[in-house]
Amino acid sequence: MEASDDLRPDLRSAPLPALGPVLAQVVAAFEAKPLLGAVLVDAGPIGRIEDSHGHAARSSVLQQLGALVSGVAKQMFGDDAIVVTGETGRLEIVVLTFREGRDGRFYRDDLPNLVRGIDHALEKRGHRLVYPYAKKAPVLGVGFAALVRNPFLGADTQIRAAIEDAREDAQLKRKTIVREQRHAFLSVLLAGRVSSVY
Repeated sequence: MEASDDLRPDLRSAPLPALGPVLAQVVAAFEAKPLLGAVLVDAGPIGRIEDSHGHAARSSVLQQLGALVSGVAKQMFGDDAIVVTGETGRLEIVVLTFREGRDGRFYRDDLPNLVRGIDHALEKRGHRLVYPYAKKAPVLGVGFAALVRNPFLGADTQIRAAIEDAREDAQLKRKTIVREQRHAFLSVLLAGRVSSVY
């Protein structure tokens, strides 16, 4: 299922809960359904908004990003998705969802489709999230991970491991996108396809 092109963040929506306060709910869901999927949006670049416009501006942008991600996740997974902000000190939005048993389609199709849906929504609406604090949307990486619960390890430990895997995936993706943009710019520049307009 693809995310709607008309998905707009509800600016009046309440801020997302942080992971810590809802961890007991997440653990209970993981114990009931032992296949966990974690999708993480690395919103680290939004920190620059705080540097130039203050904490309230950063919080506003993060809240709007959370509403956008939540809208895509709810559209694709309904109430099966738990959307939270990440750990204290990290600018990130995390989508957690659970399935019964081993479901290859969940890892192969459902989670990548959610990543594509979020990427698409960010491409269409990202510049609106940061307006008026920035003219151009920052590059935000979206990564995912999945794991099957190991009954011999603590559920909270495994949840944090899945989130860390998704975080590393998101950070790698963001770095790759930035690198590709830099190479594309240098290619245009060195090919002499830049002209001055007076």
